[in-house]
Amino acid sequence: MLVVNQSVILLNSITNQMTNKILVTVFILLSMLLDVSLYAQEEEEKKEKKGSITFKMGAARHEFLDKNYRGALLIYREILKIEKEHTMAQYRSAECHYKLKSSIWL
Repeated sequence: MLVVNQSVILLNSITNQMTNKILVTVFILLSMLLDVSLYAQEEEEKKEKKGSITFKMGAARHEFLDKNYRGALLIYREILKIEKEHTMAQYRSAECHYKLKSSIWL
């Protein structure tokens, strides 16, 4: 009887260890899948923003060339809200400011 009890205890111990290992493995796999899915969403959002910025840069340049400096400046400001370090938008924004100040003196 003692041998049967010991073997049952041993079997329960082994089963618990295997269950814990399986649970840990499942948890790790789910974490990896979630991480990959979040990364894919971030990449998709970056692509959308980049497309939006490209379109807005074209629209702003069109306004600038039509001498609508205020309109162009508003669009460049929208771009800078999306991406603060966009150097071309910063430059073109300064260009708009320059043209607006120059037109005051004409």
